[in-house]
Amino acid sequence: MSAPFALMYHSVADRRPDPHGLCVPPRTLAHQLDTLRRRGLRGVSMADLMAAHRSGSARGLVGLTFDDGYTDVLDAAEVLAERGFGATLYVVAGRFGGTNDWDDSGWPLLTAAGVREVDALGIEIASHTLTHPHLPRCPPDRLRAEVADSRAVLQDLLGHEVPGFAYPFGDEDPAVVEAVAAAGYREAVRADTGAPSTSAHPELTVPRSYVGPGDGPVRLTAKHLRHQLSHQLSHRRRRRAEGVAPRRNRP
Repeated sequence: MSAPFALMYHSVADRRPDPHGLCVPPRTLAHQLDTLRRRGLRGVSMADLMAAHRSGSARGLVGLTFDDGYTDVLDAAEVLAERGFGATLYVVAGRFGGTNDWDDSGWPLLTAAGVREVDALGIEIASHTLTHPHLPRCPPDRLRAEVADSRAVLQDLLGHEVPGFAYPFGDEDPAVVEAVAAAGYREAVRADTGAPSTSAHPELTVPRSYVGPGDGPVRLTAKHLRHQLSHQLSHRRRRRAEGVAPRRNRP
């Protein structure tokens, strides 16, 4: 079964400078979500998307995700609520009340109280490690801590299970994915590289399409159509691997 459709956001603000194109102003986010709705898509959390995916009912759903846990996610929450959309926020659990020091931008991150507030608004909280490192570069002990301890911190903070994880910088390899599996996560997301995952844990390598401030209706539509085409090609490859001939060649 091919991966469901998911989008990757970061900051919801009009920041300058923004060298990596990670800041989507609230008004732009609103226009983007309206574009998705016009295409018959409803935004949901990754937990809801993956549950629907497992039951074969993910058609018409798109996972909306926000990485890092910036304070401006509260602006995103308002835009989402106005449309009845859900989402997932991936939090760096060892940096509450700090800044995104992994790229020296100095953007403020939610405090622990802020994370609880977002959780209370109905946005899923999931893990983005403790400190946002490149996980494939971490020695085994640190890798385990970044993956497992971040989940424990969030579960203690929120008082409920945290099933989701996002790989910082989109970096993952087989050892990292195995660490995520060992920590008990049910789903994890990566950056969409355009290539299908070959992992033994497909639900722990779900691709997401990046969304930036320049993604208007045409580009968002193209991302969705690309995903649909990828789904069709993946389905055909799977059928061939199972020895099922294409329909047009059957008698």
